[in-house]
Amino acid sequence: MFCLDNRTVRPYSLSLAVMIFCHVLLAGCAICFVYTCKKLVDSAVAAFSGASPESIIKWLLVLVGVVLMRIAVNAFRTYIQTKTEIKMKNSLRRRLFDIMLRMQSDGSRKHHSGDIINRIQEDVRVVSSALVSSLPNFIGTCLQFAAAAAFLI
Repeated sequence: MFCLDNRTVRPYSLSLAVMIFCHVLLAGCAICFVYTCKKLVDSAVAAFSGASPESIIKWLLVLVGVVLMRIAVNAFRTYIQTKTEIKMKNSLRRRLFDIMLRMQSDGSRKHHSGDIINRIQEDVRVVSSALVSSLPNFIGTCLQFAAAAAFLI
């Protein structure tokens, strides 16, 4: 009856790419946060030993900048994700409902239970959530793991 094809995913490919890019930025922010914390602690130890405390202020400002960037990127990613997921759900529901109406009008199916509508609602939610949320999150997590491993090496 209906399959997940190129027409379903193609209109959202730019949004999905933007979300994956946001995950890359978030992974970069996480690595930068760790590095900045390390440098801040090193500066604090050096300042305690008698060095100038100016580097503490510098690394503290960098840390605040990294945190603010992470918040901004995460908010933007959430906005794009929500917008894309709603558009995809509405598009899938409209296409599936049109298929059901055509099946009714050509006489191929005379009766169906209301369970089909409930099934469509749940299937659309699961498919759109998997494509818009789970897939970019999985890719982002893999990238963050690879970046953390490279940072540790």
